[in-house]
Amino acid sequence: QGGPRTPIVRRFWIHSIATATLARHLAPAFNLEPEASHVAALMHDLGRSGLLAAHQEPYSRLACAAHENTAEILAAEQAAFGMTHCQAGMLLAKAWNLPAQFQEVAGHHHDAGSGEPLVAVVQLCCRLADDFMYQAIHRGDMAKPAATIAQYAPDRLHSRLTGELDAVGAAIETAIGTLDF
Repeated sequence: QGGPRTPIVRRFWIHSIATATLARHLAPAFNLEPEASHVAALMHDLGRSGLLAAHQEPYSRLACAAHENTAEILAAEQAAFGMTHCQAGMLLAKAWNLPAQFQEVAGHHHDAGSGEPLVAVVQLCCRLADDFMYQAIHRGDMAKPAATIAQYAPDRLHSRLTGELDAVGAAIETAIGTLDF
């Protein structure tokens, strides 16, 4: 309740809500529990909030700048703050004694891929949230959601996940509509 209600915080929340809504809807296709997937995805960018709390003005400037891709964002965070939001998120998740899977999600959601199913689904859903234009930090290398599914989802799930895009897009809009700021 007492947290800052700035446009940057709102953008971070919108991205997290979009990622979490995607994770809830897509989790069954990955044989994952929808609620746990939703919570893990909702908290995946915990490190952004940590960096914003610790470095409000410089992190706000970084978040407002346009970047070419995720690697550029992570490099800018590393250069400016000595860590990425993924590293900060893992540190916070460990300090708060969150479950090990949540720590892994916070720390590795921008890695190339994961053998851990919960991390893998949040990685995919984070990319898809960006493709639906719910980016936490704007970047130029966006794709169409179907192309992201084709590139990052298991082959056996391509048609199933692509078929759910319209429904999940509507669910994201509904979920975002619940924000009160």
